Amino acid sequence: MSERGAILICTANSALRETLAASLRAAGYPVGLAATPSQATRLARDLRLCCLVLDLVLPGSSAAEVLSALRMDPALAALPAIVLTPAGVPPHDPAVPSGVRTLSKPVDPTALAQAVEDMLSPTPPATRAPGLALDLRALAVRWGEQAVTLTPTELRLLMALLERQGTPVSVFELLVAVWGTPPALGGPELVRVHIRNLRTKLAELTGAPPEIIHTVARQGYMVPQDVPVVWPSPEEPHRPKGSGH
Repeated sequence: MSERGAILICTANSALRETLAASLRAAGYPVGLAATPSQATRLARDLRLCCLVLDLVLPGSSAAEVLSALRMDPALAALPAIVLTPAGVPPHDPAVPSGVRTLSKPVDPTALAQAVEDMLSPTPPATRAPGLALDLRALAVRWGEQAVTLTPTELRLLMALLERQGTPVSVFELLVAVWGTPPALGGPELVRVHIRNLRTKLAELTGAPPEIIHTVARQGYMVPQDVPVVWPSPEEPHRPKGSGH
């Protein structure tokens, strides 16, 4: 149990934090606690996390904003997350970030522990579907046994597109998600150059779809929903954030 990654819980409700933490500790997980988004951001980069549990609505922020900020770091780009939602909010509500699991309040601590176990249980290799696989340790993307190396910026760009797979992502949204640049100050050419470079690298993957990143007229760029994606294992060692472009 000692080698398990930590779980970070972020909620302004102190009683809920402690109740959920007790359940997860009993299941053998180290736990970090945060009451605010700024505390969560700091702890997420200090701890060896395997999962993030956070409220949909946070003081001065939201689960979507916190996850977007954390996933700019390649080391946290594939971090599994569970979002705690108010009763009556459906999993596909626009306020719920994509690619997360949801639990409705009031949260059963035992159900949370089980949800974490389910998320982190490795998929048997025999049942894994082939697809676009992200290798965070090597800063690479694979298709089958073939891999191409990406820069940290290219990895963040690909992750931003995969987070909204099947939906066009605008140039300005990519500037904010990948470079943290306010849209008014961003340069669309910066995105176009990196998209071109990323497409060139993805085209080297034998057996992959001929066009993984599509241009959607007047809307931006998109990875189609039918492109299979193999997400990294939550136990994969984290790689420090790089400075490549």
